[in-house]
Amino acid sequence: MSESPTAADQWLKIAQTVAIVAGMLGSVWTYNVGRQHEASVRYDREEEQRETKKKEAEALRIQVLQPFLKLRQERYEEVSKVVAKLANHPRESDEFKNAYSRFKELYVVELSMVESLEVEAAMKRFAIALRDASETPEEITQFDRVQKAAFDLSHDLRNSLCNDYGWQIEKTESGNPILLNPEIK
Repeated sequence: MSESPTAADQWLKIAQTVAIVAGMLGSVWTYNVGRQHEASVRYDREEEQRETKKKEAEALRIQVLQPFLKLRQERYEEVSKVVAKLANHPRESDEFKNAYSRFKELYVVELSMVESLEVEAAMKRFAIALRDASETPEEITQFDRVQKAAFDLSHDLRNSLCNDYGWQIEKTESGNPILLNPEIK
């Protein structure tokens, strides 16, 4: 004679089946959570490596640019001094004649290899203003064409250098320039 399962036995089998299915689902869920965590950790590690490589590349770029930027800065400083003499000394003076000769050397060759496009244009404007300049000087606060061109050129030199280092220059309400982001890129 066969015994028929009792209701308790049936519930026990159902509970065992549910427990097995729940265990399998829990295992699958745990496995997926673990995989997601591993993927997240791997992504974070790869992102950190990308950032490190980016910083290393930027440091290398700056290191490689240093000789160029140093030469550019030296030439810009020399142009500023030469232009100051051309804008402020009488044309007959030795200072003017020497500065004019040096300006031509810088303009034609030495500065050409390191200047930005803005400085190139400013050098040309200054050369034209120098050529067309009148002989009558005005008050120091009133620039003649050459002095105005020298003034603009010196600002373009500054802006170019600041741009090289990732600095920004903005004008205040009074029109005076201020330097923003003074750290080197």
